[in-house]
Amino acid sequence: MSSEPLILGSAHRLKGENLHVLIDDIEGHLSNASAGLAKFKVDIILYDAVLNDKVINSLSLAKAAIAEFRLQASQGARQDRALSQKISAEYDKALDRLESDQREAELLCREAGVIGGDELSRKKASVAAIKKARQIQAASQESLRNSVRTVEQTQHTAAVAAGLIRGQTEQLKDIYAGASGLDEGLRTSNRLLTQMARRACQDRVTACLSVVLALCIIAAVVVRMLFRAPGPEPWNPHP
Repeated sequence: MSSEPLILGSAHRLKGENLHVLIDDIEGHLSNASAGLAKFKVDIILYDAVLNDKVINSLSLAKAAIAEFRLQASQGARQDRALSQKISAEYDKALDRLESDQREAELLCREAGVIGGDELSRKKASVAAIKKARQIQAASQESLRNSVRTVEQTQHTAAVAAGLIRGQTEQLKDIYAGASGLDEGLRTSNRLLTQMARRACQDRVTACLSVVLALCIIAAVVVRMLFRAPGPEPWNPHP
């Protein structure tokens, strides 16, 4: 349990100062109970009869504080009532969870002999718990070693994959460079072909003009020969 109110965005809107005091009390009692039960989760040996009684007492105080909070909220400002009902409902849920955890912890500890029984039973329970803790520790260490091996294998696989990716990247760069050179060559070839086509077109036009000009000259000569005007008769000295 944290020291902050369970309804973080709402509790500060309560008008009654007494309600804020009760919220602090509830939070403190629930936090104490939660801290005691946390020791049970760490190691069952730590949760003895004294600690169990402290948890039960904290839960009882929390229940009484919640009841007092609900009572004072019902008698306080009207705007506090709906919000107080919501807050008390949340605290009831938290209290129910902790009470359930406490009953489970007490039952398991009694079965293990940590709570109740004679001194010999408690010692046997302590030895059994220590043995079980060592077994769990050994299993955890083996699991850790397996995890380390898995991580090392993963790192090796990642390094191999990285090398393959680098090689493929270089190949792609070479392919891209070759494609760029090919593209440049194609553009150059296209430019040369275009120039050659234009030159060929100009040559054909020039040839056509030359033929037409030659035909025109021939036609002019033929016309002149056919239609030549008669000149003066040659002079005869002996008429």
